[in-house]
Amino acid sequence: REEERLEQAYNQKIFQIYQATEGFLGFTCSHGTLHLNEDLLIVEKEYIDHERFTPIITDLFRKTQPIIRYRLDDILVEQKTPCPCGCIFQPIRRIEGRCDDLLYVQSINGTYKPLFPDFISRRIISVSEQIQDFEVIQTFPHQWRIFLDSRFRQKVHKELALLVSNMDCLLPEITFTDQPFPKAPGSKMRRIRRECAAV
Repeated sequence: REEERLEQAYNQKIFQIYQATEGFLGFTCSHGTLHLNEDLLIVEKEYIDHERFTPIITDLFRKTQPIIRYRLDDILVEQKTPCPCGCIFQPIRRIEGRCDDLLYVQSINGTYKPLFPDFISRRIISVSEQIQDFEVIQTFPHQWRIFLDSRFRQKVHKELALLVSNMDCLLPEITFTDQPFPKAPGSKMRRIRRECAAV
């Protein structure tokens, strides 16, 4: 939504780059598809499910700080079909956050299932275009704390309950708050994160 607003305001198409401390990892082509820089990197895929993977990268050109089979914490969604731009480098549908941002919900049979952050974000922002800011933190396996404008809490709770129910899982106890959660100076903005151990 922010991307759409900026495109309308400046009458320009916004392109993306995928870059981290480890280097320049991807670029957006003229068709708006994010491609991995496979001319500069070897990218091995550690699959999380049939379409999501964590990249393990080897930089082919870096000399001063070698990056060899370095596992990133990012969750990438693979695009299975070739991009119409003709580029043969791996197309990526989207970046869904980091493995540390995976939340876990308890299924009706007692096991825990991962819940990808993008699923949660999409449910929340689908409630209203007026939602400007939110954060979701899993503090314990059965507890979430959510920073959100009070006007949207009831509908967001309903959407999250539906999301979890469709997974045959139980919705954790949710506590809403009016204040954003404190962040360490210089830390990255993460709207969804897990502060308890993975289960």
